[in-house]
Amino acid sequence: MICLKVTDIKKFMAKLLLQETFDSFLLEEAGVLTFAMVRIQGRRNEQWYDSDREELTEYISWGEIRPFVFQYIRGDRTPAVMKISLKAGEGQAGWMLGDMGVIQEYQQHRPALLLHIRYEGRELALVTGTAFSEFVMDRGLERAWDEAVMKWLQGQSIPYEES
Repeated sequence: MICLKVTDIKKFMAKLLLQETFDSFLLEEAGVLTFAMVRIQGRRNEQWYDSDREELTEYISWGEIRPFVFQYIRGDRTPAVMKISLKAGEGQAGWMLGDMGVIQEYQQHRPALLLHIRYEGRELALVTGTAFSEFVMDRGLERAWDEAVMKWLQGQSIPYEES
């Protein structure tokens, strides 16, 4: 787990809310505080869909919910607090971890690979995380995820500092 401080908040928010940069991540949860707190649970309500619908992921993608979040916060004032918890889907985890030499370990354990975004008090922090369903002594996969996120952020031209 690492904490990264985003140094260009305006650029990051444009990539998060206006561009497709984060769209392939899955949404676990989002909370935005403006004049009222809005919370969004990312788990999909499968009963909402017709039975002939193609196979759905358990969680909605950030790309599916991004327009709604943007619509809620758009205006003259920035949110007081914004917390977004994203996780990598299987395909995304594969290509992000592909160069790290841990694909076999990932496929064996299938941990949740998390990216938490927190904006508050004019500061924006990103915190990585992993959630295993069983105890794993080796932290190689966790370190690989941290490195993969930093590499991905650099590839997206998102400036940050390690905290």
